[in-house]
Order: sequence, then structure tokens, then C-alpha cells
Amino acid sequence: MRKENREAVNDRFLQELDKHKIIAILRGVESKYLLPTVEALCEGGLRMVEVALPDAQYHPERYEDTLKGIRALKEGFGEQVYLGAGTVVTTQQAREAAQSGAGYLIAPNFDPEVVDCAIELGCVPLPGVFTPSEIVAAVKAGAPAVKLFPVGNMGPDYLKAIRAPLPDLKIIAVGGIKPENMDSYMKAGAAGIGMGGALCDRGAIRAGDWGKLRRSAQELVRILKENN
Repeated sequence: MRKENREAVNDRFLQELDKHKIIAILRGVESKYLLPTVEALCEGGLRMVEVALPDAQYHPERYEDTLKGIRALKEGFGEQVYLGAGTVVTTQQAREAAQSGAGYLIAPNFDPEVVDCAIELGCVPLPGVFTPSEIVAAVKAGAPAVKLFPVGNMGPDYLKAIRAPLPDLKIIAVGGIKPENMDSYMKAGAAGIGMGGALCDRGAIRAGDWGKLRRSAQELVRILKENN
């Protein structure tokens, strides 16, 4: 991918992250539930969604179903939702997620080969990191932002300590974040938040309780507005 095109792709992601802050993480949600789930989240005011990939080796049918769901979301929502794929730990997964419509690829780890592949595909790489050394290495490899994971094991003070010597880096806090502690991570310097089970209740999804999902999304948007 040409440098100017890559910069445009990265700029778009950073602009969306700066505007919306929250990435809703959908994990273990069957494709038949994805469209109404994302519709409810959108009605609640969210616009960034990560669909996590299951392990293709051990769960091939679920993996293919998830890719099917990503394609359906891309077709159904287009640019209304900024769609990404999560748990992208191989270059094959990166290619298949990009072909399905994911615009950014999130991983729990930092693998330079996956970062390079994402860039080649025209996607935004968002590797998972935990230490300052990993963060700097990931950014040097081409990531415009990183996923600090699992941040909940250390708390917002850890994020704040990392941000002190690295104030210009864009860090997305993921892991153990809930509505009641989200603001503390934002105040500690998070550029954005990734929230899964605390937002996207799989029980509510399977029960078709779209109102609960919509209200959960609205509550997060309210918290953001009150504290910014």
C-alpha cells in the first residue's frame, strides 16, 4: 500500500476513534444475531464495532460463520458502522477478515508479520501490547494505535504511568472495563475503550432483548458526554 494511502486509512481510523471513543466488542455472537445486535448498538449511539474471530483450527464452523457475519454487517451497514475484526493472530486471518469487509484488525498480541499484512491489505493494524517496549515496537512497525491488554489487571494507574513518557501515542484500553470504571481510564489518557461483555450481553442478544443493548449503548454515550 502506498504511503499516502496508508496515512489516509490511519487518519480515518484515528478520527473515528477520537469522535466515538468506544469500540463495541462482539465475541461468540452467531452471524444470525449480528445485524440486530449492531442495529441496537447504533440506535444507542455507537458506531465502532469489532467482531472477534474464533480459533479457526478448533472451531472451523464458528470461524466461517463469523466471517459470514462480518460480510453481512458490511453489506447491511456500509459506512454507517466502522467495522473491524478482532483476535486476528495470523496473516491468513488478516486476509480473510479484510476480504470480508473489516477495516481494522485487532489482535491480543503484537506480531510484526500480521501488522505488515494488515498494512499491505489496506487495513489498520491494532496490535495488543502490555509493556512500553511492546508499544514502541508496534508503533515503529506501523500501527497508528495500540490495544493495551489486559489493562484491567493493572488498572488506570498503569495506563497513566505508561502515558507519562509516551504522551503522544494512541492507546486503546481493553480488558475488564465496565461502564462504572470507563471514565477513570479515559482520564488516565486512553484514546479509546474496547468493551465486550459489559456492553454486549450475550444472554440479551440470544433472547432478542435489543432494548437492553440499546440502553447499554446510550448509557456509555451519556457517560462520555458528561465527562468530556
